[in-house]
Order: sequence, then C-alpha cells, then structure tokens
Amino acid sequence: MGVVSGGERRFQSARVYGGPTQSVPALNLRVELGDRDRVAEVPLAATGFRLRIVEGGQAVAEVQGETDELGIAEVTLSLPRPRDSALELWVEPAGRIGPPFARGLVLGTLEAFRASLRRRGGFQTGKPRGDIALWVGAARGALVMAQGTLQEELVVRAERAGAPLANAALKVDVEGAELVARSAEFAWTTDAQGLARIAIRPREPHVRVSVQAKAADGATGSFAGRLEVVQGAIRATQQPESLLLESTGAADRVFVGFFDESRRYGGLHAALRQAPDGRLLAEVPWPKTIPRERIWMVTSSQPDLAGPAALGWPVVSPAEPAPTTLDVRELLLLDGAPMARLREERRARRVRLVSAAYAALALVITLFLFVRRVKESDSRIERHLSRVGMQEEASGIAPPRGGRMLLAAACIGLGFLVIALIALLKD
Repeated sequence: MGVVSGGERRFQSARVYGGPTQSVPALNLRVELGDRDRVAEVPLAATGFRLRIVEGGQAVAEVQGETDELGIAEVTLSLPRPRDSALELWVEPAGRIGPPFARGLVLGTLEAFRASLRRRGGFQTGKPRGDIALWVGAARGALVMAQGTLQEELVVRAERAGAPLANAALKVDVEGAELVARSAEFAWTTDAQGLARIAIRPREPHVRVSVQAKAADGATGSFAGRLEVVQGAIRATQQPESLLLESTGAADRVFVGFFDESRRYGGLHAALRQAPDGRLLAEVPWPKTIPRERIWMVTSSQPDLAGPAALGWPVVSPAEPAPTTLDVRELLLLDGAPMARLREERRARRVRLVSAAYAALALVITLFLFVRRVKESDSRIERHLSRVGMQEEASGIAPPRGGRMLLAAACIGLGFLVIALIALLKD
C-alpha cells in the first residue's frame, strides 16, 4: 500500500479572477480549473463545476459552469444584495462527490483594484509657440506598432484665445513612423471643432511629432513632442455587432476583459488567425451582457491581463478626440492550489505513516512466529531423541542456534525496514 499510493499524486484545483467585489450587484468571474503536480499544470477541459456563495453554512447564491479547451469559464454570480464585506466562495465539482476545487473568503477591494489601474493617452501640449495653441494625441488612446496594413491616427487640436480654430492649415512631420497620405505641405485642415486627424504607421518605440499651424489671417503656432508606441499590443475595435481584435506581435491567442473604473463586466478569449495582409486577426460577436459605452476593453496575450503590452481600449464615439486607455490587471480572488496541495500532502503522509506502522506490526508478528516456530522445531527434535535414547548426542545432532537465529531475525527486520523506508520516502 505504501509503495503504490504513498507518494504525492496530481491534484485538481481552481483559481478565480475578477474585479472588485465591493458594492456590486453581481460578480463577473473568470474560473480556471487545472490538474497540477509539483512542477506542471494541465488545464481541465470540459469539466463542470458549481460556484457558490455561502453564509452560515447555507448557499445564498449559486451558478454552474463548464470549462472550455483552455480550462477557463466565464460565469456571472448574482448576489442577493451588494456588500462590502468578504464573501465565502466555494468552487466544487458538478455531478460528482469530491473535495472542492477551491474554498475561502473573497474580498476584492476597490483600493486594490484601482491601485493596478494605469492610463495612457490623452492630449499632449508642448511649450506654447505662436498665437495658435496646439495639442496632439492618439485617436484611440495609444499607438501600437504597425503590422501589415494596420495603421493608427493622430488627433491635432487647434485653439486660439481658448476657442476651437476651424480651417487652420497644418503641416505635420513625424519621425519613427510614416504618414499614410501626404500630398503637400499644410495638407491637413482643422474642422469646426478645431480637430484634424492624421493617419500614420508607427515603426519605432517612440514617434516624434512636429506640427505647424497657419490660420487664414496669418496667425501661426507650432507643436513638438513625442508619443509612446506600445509594442506587442493587441488592438480592440468595436464593430456594430462584433469585436475586432488585431495583433501587432506574435501572440496566437488574445484574452479580453471588459472594465470600468470600479467593476469587471466579463471577458472572453479567441484564437488569432493570419490575414492575407499579414495581420493576426480575430472577430468575435459582441457579448450580449456587456454595455457599449463608458467601458474599456483590456487586451493581452496572458489570461490575467498582465504584462506591459496589456491595453485597455476605450469604447467611445468616433467623434470623441484623444481618449485615454484604462489598463487593468484582474484581481486573483481565490486560489485553491495551496489548499489542494496541503490536502494531498496530508493524504500521502497518512498513507506513509499507516504503511510504516503496518510494517512495524508485521515485523513484530513475523519475528514472534519465526522464533516460536524455531523453538517448537527444537523441542520436537529433543523429544524425538529422548524417545530413542540419544539424549547425550542431542547437542551434536541439534546444536544451539542462538547466533543463527539472531542473524535470520536481523535479515527479516532489514527486509521490513526497506519496505517501510520506501513507503515513507516515496515521492
């Protein structure tokens, strides 16, 4: 028993990710199920589970789900009422009896969530030069490295005396990128809101932008600045009925989370396929439960939305100039791996101790039976010799065997010791 089952076996557990749990009517969670040992983890695909909120030993909210090929499932758990305190969360196997995948108190605080937030983008302004004030920003909050036919947009805003300046002619020069269309100097003109959009293809980690503006009455202004380019980012664009995902790196899968400043609304993931123009693309239906305004779509090649290339693309109107990103990392709310590992270590320890105790007991019984059998054999020999009148020759025919018995007992004990050690030290 100890040799066969005394080592630590693989164990199954769950991790639960999400946003803040405080003051929200429902928890939109990402559950990962895995089959783990001490060095590797394999996703548990097509595995059903039940997720419960427990109070006083009773389930007050419950939802069931099933993992996909990556061992991931998105679930929404409606709460009886929003609350600020910790919640007791259970993740259990569905349809079978077994230990829970994970169990514990969950508290995703707004402070912890907002501490991971990072914003990029918005308008930049250099030192004012001339009568026309100029601002430049990325039309989608951030610039990404161009790949294939992928291109980005800069937004230039011109004002004079605090009011938008329409019909101002602009001359734009860039370094670290190429202009998509450039027919002549001062080829761009601001609209009624004082805005102009310039298409570019970034090629380097930073794009240096120089803008000169000229009004009809001869007033001028200039801007010079540098914009960061995010390398390896995955761009998300809201379509009328879908979500378009475009990779600028080598990622073959994209993970998306939907957030605002205080809540996670859900998530999805998709495989990226190479398009004829060289881009890596995926287009998925827009989730029905996700709102279409005042949220950000955080994309990453990692499930927990970590890494420097993770970007939170805003869902905004095309007319909104130079928005900012909201780069968010999901909170790890619950990890069942330590509890499952401890449970498996305890099981293995119990098996080893039982095996060692069994070996010790078997050794005592075996030695007792061995000594008794030898003594019985010696007694039978002595009685037989006595009956035939050979008492004096008995010591020569059956000499004392104390030393040999001791050696035999030591060999028997050594065999049991080896078995006990194998059971106790088995990995």
